[in-house]
Amino acid sequence: MDETPYNMHGVTMSEFLKLPILLYEATGNPWYKHLTITSLNRLFKEDGLPDGLFTSAEWLQGRGIRHSHETCNAIDMSWTLGCFLEILQDARYADRIEKIVFNAGLGSVTNDFKALQYYSSVNQFLATGTSNHNKDFYCSTWMAFRPTH
Repeated sequence: MDETPYNMHGVTMSEFLKLPILLYEATGNPWYKHLTITSLNRLFKEDGLPDGLFTSAEWLQGRGIRHSHETCNAIDMSWTLGCFLEILQDARYADRIEKIVFNAGLGSVTNDFKALQYYSSVNQFLATGTSNHNKDFYCSTWMAFRPTH
């Protein structure tokens, strides 16, 4: 097995993880089931954060505690895990969805849902236009709560 860390866009990774589980459902081939479970476990081993999501400031970033993730990843990974839950009937995927939604998802939006952070981080205690500490530092205001990113 290739030990090279995953290197791709976070949302793309979530989308790719759906493919083998859907192929498993369609064909019953256990190889697809093994592939998808192994890949999901590896993603969270290499890039997982305590809030249930994986790091992804556009690209997978590793497990560094200062790394962040995009709000869209919380939604897309929840959808992917919903496929896992429906097909495999394993409550562990429901638990992970719950952790992502109530930690990474709700932590990246305001209580009234009128603003969000494009990037949010587990240990982020400032959410201002100058608090972006992402590795690639795309836009300085992407870690602030704003009506749009």
